[in-house]
Formats: sequence, C-alpha cells, structure tokens
Amino acid sequence: MRQLLFILLLAMLGLPSLAQDNELDCDSVLEIWQIQGAGDEANCMRTRIRTEGNIVTAIGPNGFFIQTPVERSDNDLYTSDGIYVTTRQPAASWGLQVGDLITIDGGRVNDAFGTTVLDISNPSQVEIISSGNALPEPFDLSTVDITDYGGALHPMERYEGMLVKLDNALVVAPTNRFDEFGVTINNSRSYREPGIEPDATPQFAGLGLPEWDLNPELLEVDPPEMGLEPLQITPGAVVNIIGNIAYNYNDYQIFPSMIEIVQDAEFAVRPV
Repeated sequence: MRQLLFILLLAMLGLPSLAQDNELDCDSVLEIWQIQGAGDEANCMRTRIRTEGNIVTAIGPNGFFIQTPVERSDNDLYTSDGIYVTTRQPAASWGLQVGDLITIDGGRVNDAFGTTVLDISNPSQVEIISSGNALPEPFDLSTVDITDYGGALHPMERYEGMLVKLDNALVVAPTNRFDEFGVTINNSRSYREPGIEPDATPQFAGLGLPEWDLNPELLEVDPPEMGLEPLQITPGAVVNIIGNIAYNYNDYQIFPSMIEIVQDAEFAVRPV
C-alpha cells in the first residue's frame, strides 16, 4: 500500500515513477538487488521467485535476513543487497544459523507494513549450501548522505534488509510502549526544521514552498523483532548497534542483533 500511494503521488506531481522493472524476468534466478530495485517499489511483487547462494545475517522469532555475498553485489549505491524472509514461525527451528549460505525457492515477494519481504512457509523452500560463512561487513550508517535520496523517497530505502552498524549512537527518544527507542545516525539531536510535509500537500507542488525533510537521520530501534529483550533506555544514552534495516509502521527501523550500552543516562520523569 505504501508503494502504491507513493506511485500515485508521483503521478500527480508529474515526477518519474518508482514502479517495478517490467523488463526483469521473474522466472529466472534473481539476485536480491534485482528484487529490491532502485526505488521504493520492489520488482516481481506478489510473484514466487528463486534466489541462490545468499548469506543469513540475522535470525529472529518470525523470520531472518539474507544478503548477497560481497563478490556478487552490483555495487550500486541505490539498490539493497539485503532482504527479510518471513517464516511466520521460529526460523531457528528449521535448523538455520547465522552464516549459512542458502538458496530460497518459491519465496513470494511481498510488502509487509512497508518492508519488502520474501514470504515462505515451509523448510523445504530453503536449501542450506554451507555453514559458517563470514558475514558481509556491516554498513556504517554514520556515513549515509541523508540529502541523497537516489530513486527513492527516503535515503534509508537503499539499505533495506542489509546488515548495518551504528557506533556511539545517541539515543534521542526513550523506550515506548512497543519497546522501541530512537537514535540518530549523526550522533546529534534532531529538530523539526521549517517547512511542510511534501507528501501531505501535493496541491502546493511547484510553488517553491519550503518542505520539511521528515528528519531522515532518525531511526527507531526495535529489539524484540530479533528476539532481544526490551531495553528501558533514556535519551542521552549512547549505544553501539549492529542490526538490519527494516520499515515498519511508517518508520525506518533497525532490527538489532546486538546492542551495547556505551554510556547510560539517568532516568528522567516525562513532563505531562
């Protein structure tokens, strides 16, 4: 739904479409970066595909992440090498381990709350080729140019599903009732800049009005998504994070496989 609304909005504004690549043969063996494409809309949506020889980078209660080995990456700054595979049951019970090199046959490309996923329902759809493989080096999110959107509507789209890291990340939002907390990738507090939300006021397009960038440097961190215990953490704390980028309920998030508290912050009562 998110992608459909974005495409309709672009059509209204007379901007290039972020739709699927109609020239891609979805019946062929696909690389993850071919599935993800260079925009917000994944290729081969709602189609069953085969992708071979990708590395399991993280395993959670309801799925796992896979990533293209470095030597097969297209090295395109605007296409992601990673994707989340939903199993709807503990993937660890299938005998999968981080570092496995696997092939997935019959995974259905789908949209889950804004994240491109491969849906599978049976262990027979996964073939383990080898185990104990080195993981791709986590991409350092502190190096992201948040002004460069590429072909997408958010600079984090190009890293969706990929293994990432943030060192000495500043916590700017406390743990909420969903067990999520907020960090920035630039280690400084974010402020709401002047301007209007661009996707909320298409009737003002072309008038030269200032637009708010929606603070793309802000990310939510959701420990339970990968089976970690919730952290009751306060703004001002500093953490190291390794995890994978996802999009969930209108926010880009890190589904963390590791969180290290570098510096804790004293709990403060929230104003009312």
